Amino acid sequence: MACKIGPEFLCTSVNNIRVAEDSISALLALFIIALLFIATYRIVREGPLARGLAGVTLAFVPFFLWKFAGAYKRIFLEEANPLYGTFDTFGEIMEAFSALAILVSLIHMYIVLRPKN
Repeated sequence: MACKIGPEFLCTSVNNIRVAEDSISALLALFIIALLFIATYRIVREGPLARGLAGVTLAFVPFFLWKFAGAYKRIFLEEANPLYGTFDTFGEIMEAFSALAILVSLIHMYIVLRPKN
């Protein structure tokens, strides 16, 4: 019982679920980035809405990096690898930065697009 939560098949199953979650989330983030990029530069093109959508688009990049690093770590790295801890720390930093970036971009979009009295 090397995985501390139960039998080995349980650890393998949990790891496979986490790999799938990270991979699907990274693909969804990439899809959102592509859609927002298309909406910004092909549909809206200029003005405050375009700047707001560009900010939201850039805010999803750290989220993609966080999920991509998590999937890469779980698929290709063993826990004994020295890069395992580095990817773990990078993931934690990108998790916090992505939440902050999305929050700041949404606040910026609200400020730019709110009606003037």
